[in-house]
Amino acid sequence: MKSGIIKLLIFLVVLFPFAYFGFSIYQDVFTIDPSSPKGEYSIEVESGQSIADLAILLQKDDVVRNSSYFETLARINEAKPLQVGTYRLNLPAKPSDIITQLNDETSRIEAQIAAIAKTPTVNVTLKEGWTLDEMFDELVDNEVATREELEKFAQNPDNFSRESFEFLPQPLDCEYGNLSNCAKYYPEGYLYPDTYSFFVPSTPADIFTKMLANFNTKVWQKLMLPLVQIFITKSF
Repeated sequence: MKSGIIKLLIFLVVLFPFAYFGFSIYQDVFTIDPSSPKGEYSIEVESGQSIADLAILLQKDDVVRNSSYFETLARINEAKPLQVGTYRLNLPAKPSDIITQLNDETSRIEAQIAAIAKTPTVNVTLKEGWTLDEMFDELVDNEVATREELEKFAQNPDNFSRESFEFLPQPLDCEYGNLSNCAKYYPEGYLYPDTYSFFVPSTPADIFTKMLANFNTKVWQKLMLPLVQIFITKSF
């Protein structure tokens, strides 16, 4: 009798770690992490990142419990290779459902890439000394955008990020476009004259962002560099 009890205890002692390990795997692979974020979750996938890299980031953000198990599950389920871009997930979700969402997002990004590849482009030269209206004429002539959407966008300072482009001025306390008491366009003077390649058509946001980024690189950064060097020299 005692021998049987001892054998049973030994069996249970030996079995317990395996049972615990199996239960742990089950939780990590097949259940929702209770500390998972809720709602829409976004993560940027950069060039060269693998599912293993993504799994580590997901574990860090409590989206999944165990990155290694998640990576293994993704490979078993033949998850699609990741594409560069923003992945949006609806959380909380089981790891298997997250993999399904990742595959759906990959398909969405691949479709966007394919659509962009088919979108025609045009080179537009915006000459030095041109006013913004003259630049708009050239963009309209090349069917990059309509004058109405360009003017409407340029007259609203809220469409421009002064955090991204710190050289942009503080908006005037007036109605842009009303020439009786205000300037016609907010970014006038900050759009660098150059030859640009634009999609046909392009959104005003894409057009202005490209031109402001060019001004930042070719003008603003060159103006700021000597000041930064002076500041560093004075600091030591």
